[in-house]
Amino acid sequence: MNRSESSARSRAAALVTRLALVLATVLTGTLVVPRPAAAATGYFGALTLCTQSSCVNKGNVVLFWQRRLWADEGYDDPDGVFGPNTEAATIHWQQLYNAANSPDIDVDGWVGSETWEASNLNTVWGYHWTSTDSTYFYYTYQGRISGRTFYIRERRSDRVTWFRMPGVSTWTDTSYVY
Repeated sequence: MNRSESSARSRAAALVTRLALVLATVLTGTLVVPRPAAAATGYFGALTLCTQSSCVNKGNVVLFWQRRLWADEGYDDPDGVFGPNTEAATIHWQQLYNAANSPDIDVDGWVGSETWEASNLNTVWGYHWTSTDSTYFYYTYQGRISGRTFYIRERRSDRVTWFRMPGVSTWTDTSYVY
């Protein structure tokens, strides 16, 4: 997905949300207020991360991507904000991926469905299944850089994902802010 398609989809989704709120207000006579954006969580593979306001550019899902960059290329600025440093590191990651895999993905500094899928299916480095139980799948993300790993837990029913670093006992959700 290119930037213009992503931007158009984001604008369309925002318009649909606004129309639904207006319709709910008209039908019920009560102003319907959605939950705060910061509370959003869930399967993020359809999200686009980038520096633009039309993308997700803050939150734990960005931190999750930055942890992948840390593991794969030594990115050292994981702050949960998709800024110029994350964009440059993403371009580098996309170039590394294309050098090791086929078919190539777009090298644009955006983390859209194509880059998410590439990072999830990457067999050169990346996800390695660890275990499962009745509720979760567990993975170890093994970075391209030796010794750089972190852990991922994905709920089977809805693909909501958490991650944690080695030596840390608490899981971080993949919430995000538009």
